[in-house]
Amino acid sequence: MLRGEAGFAEARIAAAWMVLGLGGLAGGLTGRLVGHLGTGRAHRPALSGMVLGYALLAMAPALPTLAFAAMALFGAAYIASSGVLLIRGTALLADRAGLGLGIPFLAIAVGQMVGAPLLGAVLAGGGALAALALSAALAGGAMAWRMGAAPQPAAAAPVASRHQKGDRP
Repeated sequence: MLRGEAGFAEARIAAAWMVLGLGGLAGGLTGRLVGHLGTGRAHRPALSGMVLGYALLAMAPALPTLAFAAMALFGAAYIASSGVLLIRGTALLADRAGLGLGIPFLAIAVGQMVGAPLLGAVLAGGGALAALALSAALAGGAMAWRMGAAPQPAAAAPVASRHQKGDRP
């Protein structure tokens, strides 16, 4: 889309990918966001960021610098959304953390496997605006899914000291 719609040369496309990755680093703050807002309330801003990223990318042919803002925002939002799903999975399956991570990772991978060719088909058949509109509609539609409160892990009992009075360390 950057090449065909916004006329980006290869060097600018490479820079846009780097900006995407740098934006993704901000997604590392997802744990704090979830801790403050909870999974449902943290997921909606992430999905909103993805929708806004698509909108900015749609405007990039008229103002190419918006592509970089779109990439940074999308990178942060995508990583945050993925992080929320991973946190949610481990909260729901706290006794099987590997499965709690595995199921969201599998869902994300399947979504990418199905989504990439679907996006490519829409892009080829309807153009960039149709592809971006579909992507935004899917991310926006996901906001309708309400995540209930995840079960909170039981408070851990204080661990008794291994060394009792009179014992040597």
